[in-house]
Amino acid sequence: MDERRLKNLCFWCDEKFVPRHKCKNRQVYMMEVKEVMDEEGKDGLDGCENEGTNQQRELSLHALIGAMGQQTMQVVGMLGRRPIQALIDSGSTHNFLSTRLAHKLGFTGGGYAYSECKSS
Repeated sequence: MDERRLKNLCFWCDEKFVPRHKCKNRQVYMMEVKEVMDEEGKDGLDGCENEGTNQQRELSLHALIGAMGQQTMQVVGMLGRRPIQALIDSGSTHNFLSTRLAHKLGFTGGGYAYSECKSS
């Protein structure tokens, strides 16, 4: 990877990387988060309850993968009549899309790499 970066080559093909580069080997990565319950029906997040509030827990993508710095923007929009949320990362080599949205949009399984994230 460092050699490709020094030569200013795309990480996925042998073409020079320039702004608005369109790689021949396009890929979409999806990460599906599944909640894991223990034997007592707890989610393994003791001590993290939001007692007396309706706040949802949030974890940034950078915190999840251990990246330094926050260059990710979360945008909300509409695709047809469906509301969507997208993460835009100016320094990322991966793109994320929910499996449910991909299914609704009719994307096929070609080129997807799946990662599973579980809480402990």
